[in-house]
Amino acid sequence: VVTFRDITERRRAEEALRENEARFRLLTEKMGDLVCLHEPDGRYLYVSPSCRRLIGYEPEELLGTDPYALFHPDDLDRIRNEAHDKALDGQAAVTVTYRIRKKGGEYTWFETLTEPILDESGAVVRLQTSSRDVTERRRAEEALAAAARQKTEFLAEVSHELRTPLTVIRGNAEIGLEMDGECDHKDTLREIVRESSTMSRMVEDLLFLAR
Repeated sequence: VVTFRDITERRRAEEALRENEARFRLLTEKMGDLVCLHEPDGRYLYVSPSCRRLIGYEPEELLGTDPYALFHPDDLDRIRNEAHDKALDGQAAVTVTYRIRKKGGEYTWFETLTEPILDESGAVVRLQTSSRDVTERRRAEEALAAAARQKTEFLAEVSHELRTPLTVIRGNAEIGLEMDGECDHKDTLREIVRESSTMSRMVEDLLFLAR
């Protein structure tokens, strides 16, 4: 007894899947970013060759491993809460910045976009991530933040240092103007009071800006 079954559509679907996978691999292998496919628990199913350049591992070394073993301990909860859990809930395009350990042991900053892959029923069956090294950007941001702090501290320090002598100068000039009798330097004293008051207002503005 021989039974025949038409599997043309299945064969077409398999061929289309192979073509899509081939295009996906061609695309990811040429990209500078690290592109990965994960199980819902995070384990690597596919890792693009760019991992050699970015973190020093061969793709085969990471397959089946848990990426949480590479994340900086201080970033684990944030990665879980800000990206992983949200992606498992079906939220698309979730981005998180964190530190990942390279094969040599040093940490580098990554920015990762996580997207869920859903089945026909809407359940999350895979996670796809795209990561890039943002270490230089982080260094630049930290340098800018440090410069801003230094500027603020400088403004505050200069303002405080100027406030006291200006108060003394203006006070002495006002006392001179209030003294009995004619003074040959009243116009000069008035100018000192006027200009020191202007400078005092400028110092207050500097203090406000520093705050």
